[in-house]
Amino acid sequence: MNFVALLRVGRKMRIMNFKTNLCTSVFALVMALPVIAEQEPTAEQMLRWVRINGAVQEGSMDGNLRRSDGKKVPFNLTMEKGGMSFAFENPKQVVALDLSGEDLAISESINGGEMKSVPAERFGESIRGTDANFEDIALRFLFWPNPTFEKESDGSKKVERVATRDSYKIRANNPNKSGPYAVVFAWVDKESGALMRVQGYDWNGKCIKQFEVISARKVDKAWMLKQLRVDQVDPESQKVLSRTWLNFEEPKTPTRKVF
Repeated sequence: MNFVALLRVGRKMRIMNFKTNLCTSVFALVMALPVIAEQEPTAEQMLRWVRINGAVQEGSMDGNLRRSDGKKVPFNLTMEKGGMSFAFENPKQVVALDLSGEDLAISESINGGEMKSVPAERFGESIRGTDANFEDIALRFLFWPNPTFEKESDGSKKVERVATRDSYKIRANNPNKSGPYAVVFAWVDKESGALMRVQGYDWNGKCIKQFEVISARKVDKAWMLKQLRVDQVDPESQKVLSRTWLNFEEPKTPTRKVF
């Protein structure tokens, strides 16, 4: 999953409440659409904001994936403008995400070898025996076209509470047959634009994966992700089959926006 999109979970700024003097910033340039103060954002704009928020950060931090049985898989996350990489040991493995364009690119290197593109048939493959897969760490659904707000019966946008936060529920449909998820629902904080919860549905319309922000820490006036829970869900009973926690330590180098 592109977990850096979740890192700034408490940023106190409405997504489209930019003034015209920000039009030369990377947000206006990358979003390539008119930004009007107080304009209500579309679902596509909200997911694009999440995507951009991860693509314009730099820094490094350690973390681990902890399974239900207690086994920990340590990693180092390095963020550079336009991309990020997860580095694992024993054996050495680097998973790199290119977030700079309109299409997401995932590549991998094993034991210091050449970086090679990860094919679509591997998107659902587990990362180091955990409940997180390539699709999850890349948050590939952020690049799917034409997402929509879920609506109430009166036609208004559906707003649900996630971890005490009012969040829009957004639907993204997979435009092709690649990957394990046909549909992804994302709950995005109404105030900050942070991604709070994600559910992935298989090609039979059953929920098979859910991840949710559990806790955060304050770093340099910004709230950073501390722990995320990833649940593998049984498609028939909808019970949690297994669980993995994504844990981040304090940044080794300052995490900052790059403009």
